[in-house]
Amino acid sequence: MGKPATRNPAPSSMDGAFPRRPSSGRAWVALPFFLAAFLFGLAPTFAQEARQVGSSRRDSAATVSPANSLSKDSLPACGLSLTGLLREAVSGKPVRSASVRLEKTGREATSDSTGRYRLDMLCPGHYDVLVTAPGLLPSRRDVDLQNGDSADFALASEQPAPGSKMVVKVQGKRAPKSLTQTQSVLSGAALDKTRGKSLGEALKSVNGVTGLQSGASIVKPVIDGLHSNRILIMNNGVRQEGQQWGSEHAPEIDPFLATQITVIKGAAGVRYGSDAIGGVVLLEPPPFRSKPGVGGELNLVGYSNNHEGVSSGSLEGSPASIPGLGWRLQGTAKKAGETQTPDYFINNTGFQEFNYSTALGYQKEGTGLDLFYSRFHTKLGIFSGTEIGSVADIETAIRREKPLVDRPFYWDSTYQIANPYQTVDHQLFKARAFTRTGNLGILGLTYALQNDNRDEFSFRFEHKDLPVLLFNITTQTAELVWEHNPVHGFKGSAGISGIAQENYYQYRDFVPNFKDYGGGAFWTEAWTAGKLQLEGGARYDYRWRQIFRFNNHGFSAGGSPPSDSVLTPEFQYQTVSEMLGAAYAVTPDLKAKINLSSAWRPPGVNELYSYGIHQSAGAFVIGDTSLQAERSYDLTGDLEYHFGKKLSLELSAYYNYIQDYIYLEPVRNIQTATGAFLTFQYRQTDAVLGGVDLTADYKFTDRVSYQGRVSSMRGFNERTKQYLFMMPADRCENGFTYAFPAWKRLSNAYAGASLQTVLRQKYAPPASLDHDLPTPDGYNLLNLDAGLSLSMAGRPVDFELGANNVLDEKYREYTDQFRYFVDEMGLNIFLRMKMPFELGAFASKQAH
Repeated sequence: MGKPATRNPAPSSMDGAFPRRPSSGRAWVALPFFLAAFLFGLAPTFAQEARQVGSSRRDSAATVSPANSLSKDSLPACGLSLTGLLREAVSGKPVRSASVRLEKTGREATSDSTGRYRLDMLCPGHYDVLVTAPGLLPSRRDVDLQNGDSADFALASEQPAPGSKMVVKVQGKRAPKSLTQTQSVLSGAALDKTRGKSLGEALKSVNGVTGLQSGASIVKPVIDGLHSNRILIMNNGVRQEGQQWGSEHAPEIDPFLATQITVIKGAAGVRYGSDAIGGVVLLEPPPFRSKPGVGGELNLVGYSNNHEGVSSGSLEGSPASIPGLGWRLQGTAKKAGETQTPDYFINNTGFQEFNYSTALGYQKEGTGLDLFYSRFHTKLGIFSGTEIGSVADIETAIRREKPLVDRPFYWDSTYQIANPYQTVDHQLFKARAFTRTGNLGILGLTYALQNDNRDEFSFRFEHKDLPVLLFNITTQTAELVWEHNPVHGFKGSAGISGIAQENYYQYRDFVPNFKDYGGGAFWTEAWTAGKLQLEGGARYDYRWRQIFRFNNHGFSAGGSPPSDSVLTPEFQYQTVSEMLGAAYAVTPDLKAKINLSSAWRPPGVNELYSYGIHQSAGAFVIGDTSLQAERSYDLTGDLEYHFGKKLSLELSAYYNYIQDYIYLEPVRNIQTATGAFLTFQYRQTDAVLGGVDLTADYKFTDRVSYQGRVSSMRGFNERTKQYLFMMPADRCENGFTYAFPAWKRLSNAYAGASLQTVLRQKYAPPASLDHDLPTPDGYNLLNLDAGLSLSMAGRPVDFELGANNVLDEKYREYTDQFRYFVDEMGLNIFLRMKMPFELGAFASKQAH
């Protein structure tokens, strides 16, 4: 940052010399219903053919945790198991702590001390099984699973025979995960059922994860009551950095990038650093293509409520002429109109999005390099009813049944996005190199550069084509990690990391310019002995921050500061995080985990210095420069139980004590030159957050199954002796699924229904402390869905048709910032299609 804070007044009508960045291209997306309808129209023709292509069945889609049970993974026919023994090819010794992975599904198991592994709850079909172990060559096999089967592997040494050449395909490096913390995985069909949604919406399918919202289009994940800067998102091994301040700054990530999303609940600061006191979300792309040729996948999604269309495609290849090389191209486009409640359209809530990414990887003889680049661009309309003329008008709007700013019903939900709106552009570049350190382990170095730009436009500003606020934040991160091979049952990693961040703004004063630098060092170890696994680790972090701000607050866009005085305060934070956990297999069907972690988080610049309008939340926010760093002491426990192939249960419980917990408290509303806004101020207290999550799957018959989940939590303010603001209400979901038998070219056909029940949040501060608005009533949402796989040209094409809020129930969500003014989305019918493809002609040329 070459100079201190600058505040630019708005140009006059005569000022034509105001520099602007080139505008990004606009993505216009057609609704995919027509193509999907055409494909459905082909179904009767294929149904007439008698030949059944068994090998075209879709790979089983199952998740590691029952927390994701409300999916096709829980179909009654999917109760098979795959077991086996892993041995070294030469010595015959058992191979323990090896990874056995079902490609394209995300299912993974680890071999025990005797070399045995087990994967349960699998569907019949063909599986591409990949086995990897330190010091040994990967082994891959196609397994046809029909009635439960075993597959043994003999793994060869990594050392090649004299005179021979060793070729190792790029498989991708998965982020290390904790053995003793509660985890849930979205992959396979469970992830497919979320395609087209934002990351925040997709994660709601994980038990214990809810959303902090600003309407239907802006959703941030909430894990066990914590969100924003307390949840660390790792995007392809890189911590996602942007303006993740408050409820209106959702993660700038395209979920189509990932074929597996892992949610680690509880403090995870030892491995991932500060800010991970509430949990971590890991987005992992697929490994690079292993066989020569070119192929890809096309996803199309359509929604009826806001007439949203989503198109996403990927293309990947591996040339036969360059063994070890893999590449991938991917892109997504979305376009949506205004959100519709049961009674009205929510004005100006359309959005459009265009994202793309490219990846290249090369590996040879234990050394490799992979490069990744992605760009996320979106334009979000903001409900204009949040910008209100006076404080009295705010009080009237809160009591009103529906907003004054709305439109009557007609079929077309307009795609026009007018002021106020926001544009966000996020770019990420990553380079990772790794090499084997003899027989000791793997050393990896990762560097990433990110730039995040956000413009906010207001309809109350004279120059509507210019932003009233511009943020630009640039982040560089680097990490050097060494993962050592198992030694006497111990397997662990150690590393160092650093971060350098600079932020600047233009126009309206809200969050000041700043520089933020930090570094950390960690060491973790896991020890396995039979049925027992122990895990521990520690980390030291240091953060230094300098602020550049004017010595005044609260003037409007276009105003000039009363003086040029600039303050440059500095902040320093340093501390240690610790973790200790254990996992024990009481029986083959019962496993218990317990984890105690301590983590910390420095206050964000927004929490220290905010003074202004959070536009899309319709709120005026005030910071507090006296805030101290948060310290979390988190205890989590987890029980998993499988009663044969009939019943699967998981119970998770947590208790999180946070010293100096930072939260937003409603205060007296403020009148500004641009209108009146709901007003909130950052406060600090000691808090306790605790709760339980329960999931269950039960098979009544081979065709009928039940899926259920319950989530309940409490957040308590230890100083005021009141409950915390904006904690998720108790909720449960009950669903039933019927699986149809395969018939000719149709397979994996199912139909399901679920009822989501959310209770009124009674464990919240009184309405007198929340702008005199009581918590919303509870509600029940009926959801339906059905799906099938249709074999076309020897490949499965997946379809899913469903509807959310089938009864068009009118309700409001307590953790939605817009609950003060509008209802939630009404009936929404959706149609999804997933079609893999292979460019056979091109692949054949490469093979020759």
